Amino acid sequence: MDKIITLLKERNKFLAKFSALNIAEMQKLTAGNFEQIDSFYATREGLLEIIKQVEGMIEKRLSFLGDFSNVSPSIKKLVLSLLKERDQLVGQILNQDLEILGCIDQAKNTIIEELQTLRKNRKVIGSYKTGNRNNLVDEEV
Repeated sequence: MDKIITLLKERNKFLAKFSALNIAEMQKLTAGNFEQIDSFYATREGLLEIIKQVEGMIEKRLSFLGDFSNVSPSIKKLVLSLLKERDQLVGQILNQDLEILGCIDQAKNTIIEELQTLRKNRKVIGSYKTGNRNNLVDEEV
């Protein structure tokens, strides 16, 4: 049971690192810095792989343990506490992911608006050069 507790703590440690990584990247994204986003996602994938491996070890240990009736109440309380911590971390990570996606979506929308403005301005300039100023003005009105 000690090994399971160690693994539960290890999983929570990596979930906390994942959350800290999200927070650091959100600060960058909020400031408009998207230069490291590929590295951010690669690091996240690495952490997820580690968490997946730890989960596998936990499941393997639990299958060997079998019956939990002989586990002391203090150990059960510790395990429940670690599971509650995991749930809180996962909730934080999900909220952070929503914020990250929101930042990315907002930047995408800004880029689309800029491209549409650019396209419109090119059309105006092209019409001005060809002498179709009145037609363009009529279209805009």
